[in-house]
Amino acid sequence: MDLTFTPSRLAQLKAAMCSATMTEILGRDWVYPERRGLSVRDCQAVRVYPRENNRFVLEYQVRFRDKTGDRVERVIGELVGDTAQEHCRRVIERLRKHRRGQLPRDEPTDLVAALPTLGLVLRFAGLDERLIGLKVAYDPAAIAPVLSRHLPINGGAEEGRVKVLNHRLGKRCVLRYRLGEASPEADQTRARSAIVKVYEARSGLGGQVFSVMRNLKENGFGHGAKDGIRIPTPLAYLPEWKLLLMEDVPGSTPAHPDLQGMEAAGWALAKLHRCSLEVPMRHSVDDEVALLGGWVAVIPQVYPELKEGLEEAFAIVRAGLRKCRDGGPTLVHRDYHEKQILVGGAQTIVIDFDTLCRADPALDVGNFLAHQKLAELQGRGDARRLEAAFLDGYRLLAPPGVFDRVEAYTNSALLRLACLYALWPRWSHLADPILGEIR
Repeated sequence: MDLTFTPSRLAQLKAAMCSATMTEILGRDWVYPERRGLSVRDCQAVRVYPRENNRFVLEYQVRFRDKTGDRVERVIGELVGDTAQEHCRRVIERLRKHRRGQLPRDEPTDLVAALPTLGLVLRFAGLDERLIGLKVAYDPAAIAPVLSRHLPINGGAEEGRVKVLNHRLGKRCVLRYRLGEASPEADQTRARSAIVKVYEARSGLGGQVFSVMRNLKENGFGHGAKDGIRIPTPLAYLPEWKLLLMEDVPGSTPAHPDLQGMEAAGWALAKLHRCSLEVPMRHSVDDEVALLGGWVAVIPQVYPELKEGLEEAFAIVRAGLRKCRDGGPTLVHRDYHEKQILVGGAQTIVIDFDTLCRADPALDVGNFLAHQKLAELQGRGDARRLEAAFLDGYRLLAPPGVFDRVEAYTNSALLRLACLYALWPRWSHLADPILGEIR
């Protein structure tokens, strides 16, 4: 993948990441607020991702104001340069096609718009021409019967409500669908909900994740697990629409910063690493180095002042990972951190299996510890206390020899986080301190 960016594109990126610049341009040039009697009060780029072909994707939080007050909307921008207007036209055209059906065919729209002065195409989160399943997810007539077959609905299903929880443009979109339940015993409506995850049209990932979740459920991670460690129940997979339905876990919160929750997170990870389930994906030391090399090549193009520190850190990480080649692979989450663990009552629930593979278990432990160091830098707790609680839980069932390699993978995760957060304006100042944690 070519992630080389031209000077003009990098200049556009700096402007697109600047809150003051974006607030001014949106208020002046964006047709959406003008048509709807809104004023743009603020625009913050919260996430930035490099893409091939000299492009970036930016996720914004835009604060609007009208007569009733303020509201915040999630907006996605594609930085494409001089082709912005043509790209915008193609996006709208594809979103109107029958199979996607996310925009009306014969009506003008302001939900997707070009800002030629920035080379930027804006759309609201949840609109994606590469995720054909969003058509079904937004259609109560289509999705309600599916949910009714899997949720405890008594009586007639009423119209549902959809909320976008997370959207990675062109890759996946996670939504919560709340379905009304008309109770025949009482004159009231009680909400039932499910998580709807839509994958890219050409991807087989959704089917793989559904299969993995069903197998995990049958291998000790089901609803009745005696130790309380389980996964959300997979409900259905619609292959035509690349759409996965799963249980929406109620009343649970991420493990951090509760010490008991952190210990449960360690115990849950050890249980996952002990699971004998076979999966097709693999992640090797060479894969890890290649992944980091891509990030280390991108960030100095945006922030040249980080080049020396990144290269020094990368050298340390490569040297450490070279010593990890003998680490025996187990089942690994590969994106394990406190927000992937939901704790409620006596339950510990592990979520998000898109990256599940066989790899060195030290990778998960190192990634979790790196996120605790990040949390401390963000002012979200004492990393040492949280790490100790997590490791106390993990040691109960830890695979032999895993701690010999944890430092190398902690450093690897820290380097990746430094690169990722360098591009996120709110946290870009943490890039240097994160690099400073690498030993």
